[in-house]
Amino acid sequence: MTFDEEEEEVKYFTIEELPNEVVIDTDQTFVVTAKDIDGNIANDYLGTIRFSTTDDQAEIPEDYTFIPEDQGVHKFHLGVRFGTLGEQEISLVD
Repeated sequence: MTFDEEEEEVKYFTIEELPNEVVIDTDQTFVVTAKDIDGNIANDYLGTIRFSTTDDQAEIPEDYTFIPEDQGVHKFHLGVRFGTLGEQEISLVD
């Protein structure tokens, strides 16, 4: 009998390098990191994430599927552009 190594279980994601304050209609780069229950990077994560935002004028990335080379971390170069003044949120789900 053979066993496949199980993919690390992701408990949450972090969004990093996105400034707290941005100018609307400017492209922003940010990093998404998949984390395990202990807060470590889930290096083997190969799932697909979907973004959402409270800003109905924002441009956000399409669904993204992590690849082995990502090692649980992916940088979205100029990946989001907010279009509405005020406090906005960006989130993602697996």
